Amino acid sequence: MSSCKPLFGKVGVFVAYVKSSMETHYGVAQRSLECYLKSVNYTVFMVDLDNDERVKHACYKNKQLFFKKHCAASLYLKEVDWMLILDADTAIVNPNHCIEEWIDTRADLNFYERFFNWEIASGNYLAKNTEFSRNFLKKWGDWEFIQPKNWNGADNGVLQLHILEAVLPSAVQEIRICDEIWHKVR
Repeated sequence: MSSCKPLFGKVGVFVAYVKSSMETHYGVAQRSLECYLKSVNYTVFMVDLDNDERVKHACYKNKQLFFKKHCAASLYLKEVDWMLILDADTAIVNPNHCIEEWIDTRADLNFYERFFNWEIASGNYLAKNTEFSRNFLKKWGDWEFIQPKNWNGADNGVLQLHILEAVLPSAVQEIRICDEIWHKVR
């Protein structure tokens, strides 16, 4: 594959990881990503969540990996126009596409739904460098501190409610009902 045309400005790829897991669990996925990135012209952010100075300074309260990932993504988003945020276990299965093909400029954040249950997935998404996106990601990371003690689905569980609050803040009754259901799940 050749370089991708920068149709939407500078595009970055962000992968947050913990060193011990990277060494033991994500080798195949990361090698496929590395191979893909050699053939395109994207800015790459491989961020060690335990040792990155920016993350240690701004996301030091976050202890759970995925919440810390979203906090860290909010920091690095400032360096590009659009950023693809990936879980470290995400492999590239078809390298013949540019990230620009998946950017929908009508929204600052592009998520996808799981085909088997229509849940909005939290692992991989596109973010435009806007104040809304950076705040959304930072607040998403802060959900670590207010999630219920019961089973909660971690960052994916809170994402459903977080999107509802961000997109429809006037839907007070719906937000309250969603939050009540989420807190009662076992």
